[in-house]
Amino acid sequence: MTLRKSTATILAILTSFPVSLAWAQDAAQHLMAGHLLAVDLCSACHALPGQPTPRLSGLDAPSFAEIANRPSTSAASLRAFMTSTHLDEHRMAMNSSNATLAPYQQDDLIDYILSLRSGR
Repeated sequence: MTLRKSTATILAILTSFPVSLAWAQDAAQHLMAGHLLAVDLCSACHALPGQPTPRLSGLDAPSFAEIANRPSTSAASLRAFMTSTHLDEHRMAMNSSNATLAPYQQDDLIDYILSLRSGR
């Protein structure tokens, strides 16, 4: 009886491994896609890890790590912000390309930002 339970447990683990591995690879691809979007579309104003300052100096935009670590930051709050107008330090609307991101691109960018939380 114990041998059957052990065999069943081992088989369950072995058969679930490819699914877990595929999920991990998929998650990593989404994070990489989000990172690339951040570099291409956001790093002019927002500092990213490994980039000490935004490409445009004199801006007061928070870094993505600061955004990720705010207590109020969630996937829903990020999506709401991304689909609204960004304002610069003079409260003037910026030409943000986030409003034109496809939902899957928003998901990738949100996953990337949330991955920057401390303690992850």
